[in-house]
Amino acid sequence: MSSNVNGESVSRGYAHMLRAGAFLRNEIVYGGHLTAFGAPMKVLFMATLMEIRVDLPLLLIAYLATLIVYSADYYRSIEKDRLTNPNRAAFLSNRAGIRPYLFYAALLLAALALFANQGLIITILVLTLLGVMYSTAFKGITRKVPGFKNAFTSGIWASGVSFGLLSYYSLPLDCAFVLLFLFLFMRSLGNVIFFDLKDVESDASEGLKTLPVMLGRVRTVRLLQAMNALSFLPLVAGILLGIIPQYALFMTALAVFTHYNVGRASGVEAQHLGYMYYMLADLETIFWPALLALGKAAFSLRALL
Repeated sequence: MSSNVNGESVSRGYAHMLRAGAFLRNEIVYGGHLTAFGAPMKVLFMATLMEIRVDLPLLLIAYLATLIVYSADYYRSIEKDRLTNPNRAAFLSNRAGIRPYLFYAALLLAALALFANQGLIITILVLTLLGVMYSTAFKGITRKVPGFKNAFTSGIWASGVSFGLLSYYSLPLDCAFVLLFLFLFMRSLGNVIFFDLKDVESDASEGLKTLPVMLGRVRTVRLLQAMNALSFLPLVAGILLGIIPQYALFMTALAVFTHYNVGRASGVEAQHLGYMYYMLADLETIFWPALLALGKAAFSLRALL
């Protein structure tokens, strides 16, 4: 009898652990945390190349600001996601009445009040507000101006990282900064366009003139492959000018990763395109600081030899 009770207790405990693990995984992926984690990684990337020691509060602020935008957008897109991302729609729908981005906003305001200077506060609040307002105030422009959503969203992400760093450390607006901003913008633009591939049908039904809607799947994939290669030109230019460290060349390893991931989208119908490839696109930025660290170590070793 006792052994049966213990066995049932272990089974129930194991089942609770599995449910908790599944919830945590879904929260990280569908709650926007995985995507938002890319923002502090971009801050680390840019700070490394500009030889700046990054403070932990700045990474937290970058994470929270991005998380607010994505979380709010995901909740507003639940009905649309029922067709293009049913798993995320189901997970968020089950959290009736819960709007976690309000909690994230409170944390962001507290972090800004405690750690940020006036320039960073203004930069983050303005860009976060613009990001949240896209679907309410600016979405209509996308029905009139082709590619507006892609350029606007990419500009927000690139500006948040670069100008946030510039404001926090009172950095000069020099050529190296501009080249790094261009790299961030071009990589973000490719990512945004890639994500819009899965929404071609729903965006077209809403009259949204995103680039995938205007170009079609095949031509969009070709554009993405070209942008993947061209996005590294700002880094190469900076290296040739001697204003960006040579080890930044290791970032070109991303070209292979992105080429494969985008290639998987070609010839696949939008509704059947696996969400795994979008997760991989989000994971790309997590490897940016690691690639720089690897490159820095390789060039240091080369100098010793």
